Amino acid sequence: MAENAQQKKALEQLKSDLFSNDEKVVAKALNKADDIGNFTLVRPLVELWFSTPQDSIKTKVAKMLNELKISQADQELMACALDERYVSVRKDILSFVWNSGGSPDSYIIDLCAIAMNGSFEEAFECLTIVENLTAPLDDVKLTEATLQVREFLSGNPEKSRKAIVLSLYEVLKGLAELEE
Repeated sequence: MAENAQQKKALEQLKSDLFSNDEKVVAKALNKADDIGNFTLVRPLVELWFSTPQDSIKTKVAKMLNELKISQADQELMACALDERYVSVRKDILSFVWNSGGSPDSYIIDLCAIAMNGSFEEAFECLTIVENLTAPLDDVKLTEATLQVREFLSGNPEKSRKAIVLSLYEVLKGLAELEE
């Protein structure tokens, strides 16, 4: 039990060090974070990447987020993608989800909503993520996502948006067929 409390305290210190005013402390914390590979570090890393004015740190953190191979990292990244604080960089966060190899299948409805309502770049990232989701998916969520996308398409969206959302719809129908 003491070891667990000690590990928790070390993790909290690491999170704190990520936001130090001393660039050397931040660099050391980033190296530790990379070695530890704990999913609870994902949100602090996104916040650091989003808020730091230092290009070298931003580049290092982006590389780390793109290469995450941690269980539950995709869930943390999707939570960030849905956070209004990060709407200006949502396409980048979605790119982190895709590049890190996550499969956020429980977020299929959210991914479709972003594709329908966000920027073209966000829609493209969402399409890429959905194309790579693996079965089995939650039937209720898949059906709901498919219905929402079909309804969106019936509303005559702008031409550039329609093409990518139509592709998303075809992928959803294919996923549904795999589920049968």
